[in-house]
Amino acid sequence: MKGFLSLCLFFIVHVALAAMDPFDFHAADVVILQAKKVQQDIKLTEAQRAQMNKAADWHRGQLKAYEEELKAKKVDPRTLPNPNPRLLSMYTALKERVLTHLTPAQLRRLREISIQRAGIGALADEKVATRVGMSAAQLKQFRSIFTAAARQAAQVQQSALQAVAQKYKNVKPKDQADGQRLQKQAQAELRAAGQKVQPRLNAIETQTQAKLKAVLTAKQMAAYEALRGPRFVP
Repeated sequence: MKGFLSLCLFFIVHVALAAMDPFDFHAADVVILQAKKVQQDIKLTEAQRAQMNKAADWHRGQLKAYEEELKAKKVDPRTLPNPNPRLLSMYTALKERVLTHLTPAQLRRLREISIQRAGIGALADEKVATRVGMSAAQLKQFRSIFTAAARQAAQVQQSALQAVAQKYKNVKPKDQADGQRLQKQAQAELRAAGQKVQPRLNAIETQTQAKLKAVLTAKQMAAYEALRGPRFVP
């Protein structure tokens, strides 16, 4: 009987997956479904929320088991490939378990919100780029601009934070209270350093947005805006 029930569940899930719009499933970010505002926007029901929570519990269990497996084998997670195929597989399974309970309209709206959240950077995804009609050459140029900007922003941030880290590198607290004081002081200085370079980061973002938009034709830009749907207010 247990095997029969498992087979029925397998059949139901895969029929539901087959009924989904493949693009909406691909572009939808299941993680943002945790936000109450997103749940309200797509009109998630209590029954759907219960199913989502079950899937989240299952996913946490899978992650914990994987963590224990790595500990038992004495594998340093930092040595694993990035992206990690096992983690990607778990994430895809989580998406399937959650999104199969959404209606086509809910899934479409989740995809719209996901693309809004990603911004124009969503077009770095090949399937999204193809959907708006970008050519392979355009996608290559787009990704090159996007990657260069991300690298530049990371360098600005790293330079600002490194100066603070270096300052406290060899500082040894006198006692526990002094350690807590130094920690708070360092955290405050890190925040201040981040705020100081924020205008530079904003400038990089503005310049990058202009460069990325210049890659697109007016028709492609309109197609991208259509994929975003009505504005989501977080």
